[in-house]
Amino acid sequence: MGRPSTFTDEIFETICERLENGEVLRATCANEEMPDRKHPQRVLRSRNTRPLALIVD
Repeated sequence: MGRPSTFTDEIFETICERLENGEVLRATCANEEMPDRKHPQRVLRSRNTRPLALIVD
């Protein structure tokens, strides 16, 4: 299949939950069903979610 081309709210929520549970972004995005780890970093910054943006830096 390949990586998703859109960053849905569902993907965003899944990533946030996994980060909250202590999983690092690299591990979360290693899953083929998740976007490349650079994409969530850009989205988190653009959504002005500063506390989460610090986690993924």
